[in-house]
Amino acid sequence: MNEIVLLNHNDSDAIGCLTSIYEALPDIKITMFETNYQNIYEVADEMKRYIEQHQIKVLFVTDVSFSDTKPLLLELSTYCPKFLWI
Repeated sequence: MNEIVLLNHNDSDAIGCLTSIYEALPDIKITMFETNYQNIYEVADEMKRYIEQHQIKVLFVTDVSFSDTKPLLLELSTYCPKFLWI
């Protein structure tokens, strides 16, 4: 694993998740996509293209509500062999 993609809600809750990920994976390239929920589908489309183009194997989702975006998150979980929702 030399690169992961991370989908992040851009608020203060997510900062703790991001800090933990960057601390735990200091040698891994992290490509981050941020959402504010109003643009989550556009960000997801951009992220899907990036994952396919770069053959990303790991996708982290931090601080994104499952209750509001369940269908989208379930779809995103199929884009990488490893999908982690924090």
